[in-house]
Amino acid sequence: MKVTEIEVHEVMLEYQGFLAYQLNHYYGPTKRAVYIVHTDTVLEGLGESGRAEPSEVVEEYIGTNPFDWIGDKMSLGLGTAMYDLMGKAVGVPVYKLFGQRYRAWAPVGSWTVSTDPVRMAETVTEYASRGYTWMKYHLSPFENVIYQTEAMEKVAPEGFKIHYDLTMGGTDDHIPELLEKLS
Repeated sequence: MKVTEIEVHEVMLEYQGFLAYQLNHYYGPTKRAVYIVHTDTVLEGLGESGRAEPSEVVEEYIGTNPFDWIGDKMSLGLGTAMYDLMGKAVGVPVYKLFGQRYRAWAPVGSWTVSTDPVRMAETVTEYASRGYTWMKYHLSPFENVIYQTEAMEKVAPEGFKIHYDLTMGGTDDHIPELLEKLS
């Protein structure tokens, strides 16, 4: 099996529903890249990423066997399409290419962006109503995490958890103090 062609589709979908305001405010309109990888067989592989790869990167895959890309670090989106093809070629779900199944379930959490406390509370309420039991978000230097937490705690059902992602900018010199205030 050889890759013969790769279609690259850049799509920009409008944010929908209860997160539209927050996502437009935080990110603005964003594009995603969808890859359809054709082969000299009837199989097609699908991949997706945050941005379209340069044409030189896409061309690297043409004429190769998808199995040549095991452990690919060049492109997450195209690598995903290669694994999709590998799984289809051998007739197994992709996870079986990585080893035995660890469990029959996968934890599923929700995610949002940092915004004002009222909208954070509305987001917790919405996600909880959809059955989620935890929500992750990146802290922002423009919002007060203490006020956000207080607002979310008022509406969160018992057992609902907040995952604070501390990796989005800022410095680490204030993190111990912040964690103490949140605990």
